[in-house]
Amino acid sequence: MIDSFSRSVIRLTGQARSFQANIAAESVDNLVKDANDCETSLQQLYTYAEKQKIDVNQYYPQIANIEESLQGARTQIQQRIDLAEPGKLPLWMQSLGSVNIALRLASGLTHIARRASSMNILHQ
Repeated sequence: MIDSFSRSVIRLTGQARSFQANIAAESVDNLVKDANDCETSLQQLYTYAEKQKIDVNQYYPQIANIEESLQGARTQIQQRIDLAEPGKLPLWMQSLGSVNIALRLASGLTHIARRASSMNILHQ
């Protein structure tokens, strides 16, 4: 049986991949919404893992994939900002801000999982 944390990680992995894949085709308004959704989902995942004391080590590959997708999204958004029309620039910056926050959360989870993984190796 898959627990709610596992389902959330799976859903968020797909969400981050989809977000990155659709940047070129999406309107900036939709990107802001999608970036906010990724940020909120990661914040909830991070908070849930902390409160429930979940061993995120077993989720390291998925969390690393989320982080990688968000890094790719950030790069693409930065490129779009360089070409943005002045009126849309605040929305692009808002989406970049949400991606940066989500990326920090994903990086935090990845760091925790990586640290837990190295601790397990040291104790074996």
